[in-house]
Amino acid sequence: MEKKELGQLRKFQFIILNIFFLCALPLLFLYFHLQLPQRYFYLIVAFILILSVVIEMKLKYPLITSFSTKMKRLSQYEKDKMGNEWQIQMKFVNVTRVILVCIFLFLTWITPKSLIISFGLDWASVFILIFGILIFINLGLYLNNRKIDKKSTGELKGFSRNSMIISIIIGIFFAVITIISTVLAVMN
Repeated sequence: MEKKELGQLRKFQFIILNIFFLCALPLLFLYFHLQLPQRYFYLIVAFILILSVVIEMKLKYPLITSFSTKMKRLSQYEKDKMGNEWQIQMKFVNVTRVILVCIFLFLTWITPKSLIISFGLDWASVFILIFGILIFINLGLYLNNRKIDKKSTGELKGFSRNSMIISIIIGIFFAVITIISTVLAVMN
């Protein structure tokens, strides 16, 4: 793939990722505005994760590729470039989602029906939080893409393992925070 085309596809990837994130925000705000029980939130997330695993296993490509031929080309480029590492990474992503489903179902089980999510954040805090998440997501995608695009297939050996270790550390951190905050909310 030519460098110019790859640059355009990467830019499109960033745009699509940010659009999906920004489209999910109004739904999240609506959920919190309606003050539905927290367990429903966990069930919705678990359902979305299960659905994404099933669809990706059927497609044999990341779900996002079904929305655009550009994303399909980019995914094919990554698959060709990474070789066996791509398959390892796809399996890891799906296993991680299944683990997350289990965690969210566990949280659904331990959360009382009456517990309502209420953050009480002001708009400035919400904006800072959203901006921080966008920076985190985009920085992670940029670093991941840079590694894939700059290295040869041979140099990418072990790439998935290193990515998995970082993802597991970040995931454990957020899982512990989520579980502790849910348990503390249940105890109050």
